[in-house]
Amino acid sequence: MFETGNRIRKMRDKLDYSQQFVAQELGISQPAYARIEQGLTKLDTMRLLVLAKVLQVQPLQLLAGTEDIEEIRNNPETFVETLYVIYKENTQKLIMQLEEENIRLKDELKKYSSASRKN
Repeated sequence: MFETGNRIRKMRDKLDYSQQFVAQELGISQPAYARIEQGLTKLDTMRLLVLAKVLQVQPLQLLAGTEDIEEIRNNPETFVETLYVIYKENTQKLIMQLEEENIRLKDELKKYSSASRKN
């Protein structure tokens, strides 16, 4: 199975988008975007959703990708089981990302709340 960064690069290439274009759509620099494709930077939930929109795919497709779909097509007898496993794994990944984002936002809110109390 390919890594998420490789999958993102392939989807970007398929649309003939430059890294610079996708980076601008995400509101980040081209080098920061390149680190996403290299797998050096973890995607947060919001960036995943925006990236999926830019690349014209579902967010889960960025995590699961077409190679999983090909595997399902090649093994129709296990279609439902394979699809369930992929869906479950990717749903768990999204939940974990949302939980991490939630924690980060709560921490940020605490910082701003304590800073506003000081002023």
